[in-house]
Amino acid sequence: MKFLKRTIGIIIVMAAIISGLQLKSEVAYGATPTISKSTVTLEKGKRKKIKVKNVSARTKVKWRTSNKFAVTVSKKGRIRAVNYGAATITATCKSRTMTCKVTVPDTSKNVVITKYPTTLTVATLLSKNLPQRMPLWKWHLLRHPFTA
Repeated sequence: MKFLKRTIGIIIVMAAIISGLQLKSEVAYGATPTISKSTVTLEKGKRKKIKVKNVSARTKVKWRTSNKFAVTVSKKGRIRAVNYGAATITATCKSRTMTCKVTVPDTSKNVVITKYPTTLTVATLLSKNLPQRMPLWKWHLLRHPFTA
């Protein structure tokens, strides 16, 4: 009887150990982690989430930014464009380092200068006798050159 109890106890302990070692993995064996985006362009104030692929949900990923004044990154990989500039986001997990280049373009450089009214009707276009294959903007520059 003692032998039977001891054997059943050992079998139960072994079964618990074996079942504990066989954790279900979401990732195929030997798959190397990769980052979801290698380059990102964001407008100032916008956000985006970057993920690391081929890792389980329990794997810890460490996120860093090279320029915290242009782009910030959270612990979960959410990036936010704070100011104009560029930064490199670095994700480190399983002794592998992955990077993503983020640029925030300066939209204040896009200046539109309108000196003349832009509303034109069909009658005014026909009365101007436009050359046939010349675009309207080119014709307008020839008739009204820009003076600085």
